[in-house]
Amino acid sequence: MSSHVLNELEIAPISTEELNKLQEAEKAINSMGKGSEEIYLLALKRRGK
Repeated sequence: MSSHVLNELEIAPISTEELNKLQEAEKAINSMGKGSEEIYLLALKRRGK
């Protein structure tokens, strides 16, 4: 993702339930990975929307 696209985004407000779903997805993705890196997921939205 290019920097000009990232400049158009901001952190999206999410509920506790939505946060839990993101964290569960992170756990699932990281449990499948064979590397030493951890994956983190973000909830983003376009600025002004």
